[in-house]
Amino acid sequence: MVGHALVLDWQKKLGFRKDPFDTGIPQPVARHIVGMEELQERMNLFLIKDERFGTVRGGKGMGKTMFLRWAEHELAPQKTHLQHYIDASKSDSRESIVSQLLKERLTFIERFRKKPLKASAEEKERTLLERLAHEDRNVLLVDNAGSLGEEELGLIMMIIERTPTHAIFADTRERLAKMKLPQDRLQLELPTYTREQLIEILQRRIESAGGRGTYPFSEQDLASLTKRMPSPADLFVHARERAIELSLKAAPAPKSDSKFLSIKVQRPEPVAEPIADAAALSEVVNAKPEPAPAPKAVEKPVSLEEVTASLKRHPRKKKEAVMQRPKERKKNVRKTKHDKLVERIAKR
Repeated sequence: MVGHALVLDWQKKLGFRKDPFDTGIPQPVARHIVGMEELQERMNLFLIKDERFGTVRGGKGMGKTMFLRWAEHELAPQKTHLQHYIDASKSDSRESIVSQLLKERLTFIERFRKKPLKASAEEKERTLLERLAHEDRNVLLVDNAGSLGEEELGLIMMIIERTPTHAIFADTRERLAKMKLPQDRLQLELPTYTREQLIEILQRRIESAGGRGTYPFSEQDLASLTKRMPSPADLFVHARERAIELSLKAAPAPKSDSKFLSIKVQRPEPVAEPIADAAALSEVVNAKPEPAPAPKAVEKPVSLEEVTASLKRHPRKKKEAVMQRPKERKKNVRKTKHDKLVERIAKR
């Protein structure tokens, strides 16, 4: 009995170019948004009505970061709004948020000299507020907003009051309830995913990594994964573990059908037409082959000595003889004394 071979690259074994179950944000973001059509419409109305503050609430791993990244991606090509994504869990202090927003508004010379960034904290805040006030509209997308301290929260509230800026906070309901926030004009609550939506999310991840459908999962695997995992983040963790187990037993990944088929066409050999007449047939059989054409005579090149002797014998045909002299040397080659002598005799 032959044992199993070692599988060191489970992604390659299953036909994936990369890990489809990575918990990071996939690209493009819009392709992986599932079941949020109503939330997207409400976000659009929030910006059109020029509301100032709103929140996006949802459990851990339900897609809050994905939704904010989608909004950032959609606002990027627009000229009416300038978007800024801020992860509050990675922004240590008020000064770091100011530097992050101010750095995006520096001119080329200012970025080279870095003079505004070397100023004091108060001077940088004053410069930032002045530049934000002269802009049309800004959108601050603050992820993990519950990690903001009192000073950082006060900075964002001051920006909303003094400049034409929208602010959208995303976090769990419990963490947002502990913060002192202005009136929420958005109030987006991420819905619970259905079994069909979770399978669609899983399928889009697999196809973005080069896979096909929901391979290598069977119907039983999908039922087990979607029943225990209500959030996409938990689904990806357990789907990855199951995919690694299946890679040890699964056959090679099915290859997609080629769009163009390479078919070798065999051309039939030409067949001679039959000869019905017996007399014509005998003529063809007894016909003598045509003689081969005689080879053409190869002209012998004329040497330089023969040209010189011809000039001495026939002085009247000097010009014609010189014109018929073969080109024994390449162009742009320096003439010898003998060549110059022949040309001088021909000109007489």
